[in-house]
Amino acid sequence: MAVEALARCPDFLDFLADRAGAGFSAAKFLGALDELHAAHLPPDLAEARRQAPASRELAAVAELRATLTQGRFPANAAAALTAIFGARRFDLARPADALAAEAAEAWMNGLREIAAAGKFADLTTDEGWDLALRLYGESVRYDDKPAGAVELQGWLELLWEDAPHLLVAGFNDGSVPEAVVGDSFLPESLRVRLGLKTNAARFARDAYQLQALAACRSPAGRLDLLLGKTSAVGDPLRPSRLLLRCAEADLPARIDFLFRPADAARANPPWSRAWQLQLPPVVVPSRVSVTALRKWLECPFRFYLGSVLRLEAVDPAKTELDALDFGTLVHAALEALGRNPAMRDCTDAATLREFLLAALAAAAAARFGPGLTLPLMVQLESARQRLARVAEVQAQTRAEGWVIERVEQKFTLDVGGLVVSGKIDRIDRHEGTGAIRVLDYKTSDKPVQPQTAHLRTARRSGETVPEFGRVMLGSRAYVWCDLQLPLYHRFLAAEFPGELICGYFNLPKAASDTGIAPWEGYTPELAEAAWRCAGGVAAAIRAGGFWPPSEGIREEYDAYAALFHRGAAASVAWPEGGR
Repeated sequence: MAVEALARCPDFLDFLADRAGAGFSAAKFLGALDELHAAHLPPDLAEARRQAPASRELAAVAELRATLTQGRFPANAAAALTAIFGARRFDLARPADALAAEAAEAWMNGLREIAAAGKFADLTTDEGWDLALRLYGESVRYDDKPAGAVELQGWLELLWEDAPHLLVAGFNDGSVPEAVVGDSFLPESLRVRLGLKTNAARFARDAYQLQALAACRSPAGRLDLLLGKTSAVGDPLRPSRLLLRCAEADLPARIDFLFRPADAARANPPWSRAWQLQLPPVVVPSRVSVTALRKWLECPFRFYLGSVLRLEAVDPAKTELDALDFGTLVHAALEALGRNPAMRDCTDAATLREFLLAALAAAAAARFGPGLTLPLMVQLESARQRLARVAEVQAQTRAEGWVIERVEQKFTLDVGGLVVSGKIDRIDRHEGTGAIRVLDYKTSDKPVQPQTAHLRTARRSGETVPEFGRVMLGSRAYVWCDLQLPLYHRFLAAEFPGELICGYFNLPKAASDTGIAPWEGYTPELAEAAWRCAGGVAAAIRAGGFWPPSEGIREEYDAYAALFHRGAAASVAWPEGGR
């Protein structure tokens, strides 16, 4: 959005500070703008203001836009820029201010030219801006030459250089003489027939120029030719063929000289780390979400960055829903179904589909407004297709006797002194057997099996897993990588002492794979192992056990990869006393 780009201009922030008054904070405004973009993806200023009606800053932007779009160009453009820069004072003794003043004068000159030209009287604002920007881009600015500056000239201009000592750099084949090779439309033979410049003519011209540069500096002057041995990526470079034009008796010595090993002036310094991430003193949380335990099991340090320090990346170029946003939107429609008594008991797939699609449309309109961008339209169509299939599965599962008992059930558990909280997507009760089924919605591209999502084999080389994180299933050793469903199960076991099933309601890309996946084989022994692991994680968190980081996470799955280079642990200055 253009507002986001404009908002990061320092002069524009000064303008907003002047309009908003003493309570303005540039950091808070930019943070709120980032949150607005991430949550609602507003396509224009009007939608952004609808989502944030109390924003004084966006109101000021709207006033500026009205100034810019009303009236005739270039008067409206000048008025808008005057509003932004009217209070700015320039100190022409400062180079930055002098440059800004010169740029402003060049811009205003372009506006004056447009205003003075009668044929541009009917320009729209967009056409006027396009023309003004083109004129500004074509303007030329010349800086004064600093004292002691060295003149750098091209090869063809050197013939007019009268300096007694001349250095020519880049004297490699392909540069001098320049050659055109492999032109499909004008090969060398056709150039000769058409009388165009050929490689032979270029060679003769450059040979003459080299001879002339050397002759006019002999014997009092000096000519130095510098040539590279390798390119920036390490490819070998050939010396210019002109350097091999000498007497046959001198050619062996010339070749030996040109192709001798290069003497390095100094050894290349070894790589060294420029900086380390500096962190505040370690903070120990007293409360975490149930999903945060998965992050700790994956990497204690990354858990600390995300779940304790709340360090999150901002994507200013975001144009579509990420996986979390997509899941939240679909969850809203499913929650609406679970809260509607008539829909909970409905066994007609068409009725359920109509309700779910209407709930999805309402959730999308509330979050994104009426003007959807093309990426959002495509993603919403994907959500509609998934929910249409959910309607069929829901009709079938209700016919089988399962009734939605609760949705979005909040819970807290005391795990070894650490409060773990969360929300259970859905709880079903079988009206015949009284069995309870706890379900978590999954909108990933492929269906997920509960055991696969919670347990894995040790796969990383050199991986060390605490004892509480290991469990045996038959003769195979597994590692806990998530504790979500086991903690749901633990919370509900006290209220529902009978049969209690946990699993996923998968809503994948392929509609045929939509369905409920119960955790087959979730035994009391496995439940006890999960609780033991949860206790170990809680104890580690309460003890400040956030170090060392896991080094085996692939970069494309690491939200903090940009902070780490050549190892996560070496990239961080872990606070003294931290564990």
